[in-house]
Amino acid sequence: MMIYKILCSIIICFVLTTANAQSSKSKRVLIYTCDKSNVKQDSCYLKTQQAYGFVTRDLGCIKSKKIEKRFNKNNKKAERELEQIHGEEWKKKFNEEVKACRKE
Repeated sequence: MMIYKILCSIIICFVLTTANAQSSKSKRVLIYTCDKSNVKQDSCYLKTQQAYGFVTRDLGCIKSKKIEKRFNKNNKKAERELEQIHGEEWKKKFNEEVKACRKE
């Protein structure tokens, strides 16, 4: 069981490092999620996400405090970047645009 936990931590660290490198190359802000049920990624969500300049990566359930801390640090930085670009109410505007797209 311990080997499994260590292996999972190594894989998640690799995913975080690789995703950060890819994110900086594509000039998109990366936001990590740990529960896909909170985010319905249909075509409207993905189109609006692209317009706002960010991508999400689902990492599943995070059990390591060290990984969770890194995950949260990245997301706080991403939130600040998106606030600078789109303003403080960017989440509300984003959700409204997704909702409007889904009604079409």
